[in-house]
Amino acid sequence: MKKHLNKVCRPIQLLVLTVCLFCFAHTESQYDSDTFVPYVALANKVQKQPERQVSQADVSCLTQNIYFEAEYGNYNDKLAVATVTLNRVRDDKFPKSVCAVVWQRRGHRCQFNWTCDGKSDRIKYPNKYAASLQVAKEVLHYDKRSSIIGNALFFHSKRVRPGWSYRMRRVANIGQHIFYERRH
Repeated sequence: MKKHLNKVCRPIQLLVLTVCLFCFAHTESQYDSDTFVPYVALANKVQKQPERQVSQADVSCLTQNIYFEAEYGNYNDKLAVATVTLNRVRDDKFPKSVCAVVWQRRGHRCQFNWTCDGKSDRIKYPNKYAASLQVAKEVLHYDKRSSIIGNALFFHSKRVRPGWSYRMRRVANIGQHIFYERRH
């Protein structure tokens, strides 16, 4: 009888262990400074729709923006950066294409630091670029968004505190970034 139970119970135990390890390994503790949010919970907050056609230029510009703004970020950080970029495309106060949003300047200031920081835009880490490309395709082709940040239009690294951030409403901390929307 014991051998029979081992044959039946052993696969179930392994399945439960595998699921527990998967959930533990895919957690994001930097989502908010006071909150521990499992990866599964973040995945449930992502919206996905049918595929749509987009230009290769938009894919390239969004991929570069994700790569250079969230190069060391995890999937959720990259998705949030992409979502902000697309939120700007949909907002009346910003240009109407991904590339125009990414390369937009206001006076001598750039919207995204990497576009005018004087550093090389050479891709140093192909695997991180590939991850950024995957996120860009999901966002552009399937309209996948991080609903955690909602309509956020702005973000900055946690290492800095720009003057404009005091005029905005903070919506989320994800990875190494803080996201904001306009105060109404």
